[in-house]
Amino acid sequence: MSIPGLLSERAIILAPRGRDSQIAMRILDEAGYLATVAHDLFELVKELSSGAGLAIIADEALRNSDIKPLLDLISRQPAWSDLPIVLMTHHGGPDHNPSARMGNLLGNVTFLERPFHPATLVSLVVTAVRGRRRQYEARARMEDLHESEGRLQNALKAGRLGSWLLEAEYLKLTCSDITKSHYGRNEQDTFNYDDWLAAVYFEDQPRMQSALQRSLDTGVDLIIEYRNVWPDGSLSWVDVRARA
Repeated sequence: MSIPGLLSERAIILAPRGRDSQIAMRILDEAGYLATVAHDLFELVKELSSGAGLAIIADEALRNSDIKPLLDLISRQPAWSDLPIVLMTHHGGPDHNPSARMGNLLGNVTFLERPFHPATLVSLVVTAVRGRRRQYEARARMEDLHESEGRLQNALKAGRLGSWLLEAEYLKLTCSDITKSHYGRNEQDTFNYDDWLAAVYFEDQPRMQSALQRSLDTGVDLIIEYRNVWPDGSLSWVDVRARA
């Protein structure tokens, strides 16, 4: 058997009545997809928590059952995740089946009416796994971004380099604690746009504001050194660089 992604791409099947679970598992096995059968909702949630590409659920498994653990699992998904669910319904489809209408609670649901052709199930699984892979790729990008941000912050701390962001439209300034320290402020001190301008030494004000305005107007990098006045009255030089 070809197993594309082991646990992360397997199908968890919950169909406690009849032979639906065995039929679905055999179809997926022949198509090269790993599948695991859960015997109740508790086991389904447990298996999904261990990793899965999708869930295949018979609608009767949701009737008169406490589905809160499943809904809780779905609601606790991280931002990158949207677990695909194939909900097997009886003849009549979701518009005529009360259990199938619960699909809007389950999120990313596709309905599969029984009896179904094997190729239909395989097609749904292929689509679900492909979508799940894109979600895993998004997770990897988010993790890479987080790691890159961590490395950047470590480098900034090692070099005593502060970081800051000015939202020009709203004149909203956000800066790191190290940047605050360059202006004589503590971590808990507020330091907004007005505080920043007020801290610039009066003789350097025209030059600094001219450079800032030119950067905002033309998009050129802001590169400037100027003096700032600390709360205790002392003067300190800062080297400020930014990209518009």
